[in-house]
Amino acid sequence: MSTPTLDCHLANSAEKAAAFRNVHEFWGGDSQIDEFVKQRLVSPHHQRATWYVGCVAGAVACSLGAFPFELCLAGSIERAVFIGCVHTRPEDRGQGYVPQLFEFVENAEQQSGTKWSLLFSDITPGYYERLGYQISAAPNICIKSNTSVTENDCFKLRPFDSTQHLQTLSNIYQQHFQGKPFFVHRNDDHWDHLIHQHKDDQWFWLCNNTSETVGYVLLQTSQANTVLKDFALQNPTAEQLRRCLATLSHYCSAQQIDEIVGWFPKLTDPAEQAVQHSPADMDWYYYVDRKTEITMIKTLVLSDDNNPSGEALINHLDTIRHVDHV
Repeated sequence: MSTPTLDCHLANSAEKAAAFRNVHEFWGGDSQIDEFVKQRLVSPHHQRATWYVGCVAGAVACSLGAFPFELCLAGSIERAVFIGCVHTRPEDRGQGYVPQLFEFVENAEQQSGTKWSLLFSDITPGYYERLGYQISAAPNICIKSNTSVTENDCFKLRPFDSTQHLQTLSNIYQQHFQGKPFFVHRNDDHWDHLIHQHKDDQWFWLCNNTSETVGYVLLQTSQANTVLKDFALQNPTAEQLRRCLATLSHYCSAQQIDEIVGWFPKLTDPAEQAVQHSPADMDWYYYVDRKTEITMIKTLVLSDDNNPSGEALINHLDTIRHVDHV
């Protein structure tokens, strides 16, 4: 028996609702399915994406969202999409439909000027490798409470209302990545979206001993855990980055929480740090390989001297912040 033909196209409003209904099995949690669909249809986050579907006999069999982003590569701003919410109905799995949908989406996005496609894999990444995506070794970090970390090791944390400080946040973020070969570029619209999406989370200025602002962190706390969603420093030296981690360790102690998890570029190995830092400093954070949310990248244009390949960028994908996960 032959596999039914898949019709790939941009989702209309009814197909978008059907796609959201389909994905409830994975991302709906304890919510009622009708309420889940209604929330996704009005969610500013999901409204940002372009939604694509693959239909069989007029019904949505598979779907995904292409979220618009910009990447800064050696000073050049290039369009990208972050692929999210990839799903196939149970009865349509194993038919090879998702690779067909990916091919359609990547061609459509490439024709509209998009140069890069990224995703965060929650399944065996070899599946997406077969579609041309390359795996980043960007790790997770776990920052533990440790009483050996004192206030003298830390920045001061000062809470603030992010909706009142868009420009300052943008400036610090730009300073953090000044001269770096790769990072997610955030224009004003992107910042406005992030700030309003996370307006009820915990934003803190990082202040030095003279109370000057030198950076910021964004934490998101739920019943399950506390996540480092975003951070930036005006002068992100290795020592300043460790000071940021020490600040979060001290925060854990002060708030009586076990740990903060998230994404943070890998610093020097603890064994090497021990040359300059005491052993007591080494037991309050560690890195682990990601089992989910594995960052992967694919170029949508042919590489040449002016267009770097995904392989050239693979070691810089740890600069992506968890707040940019889709």
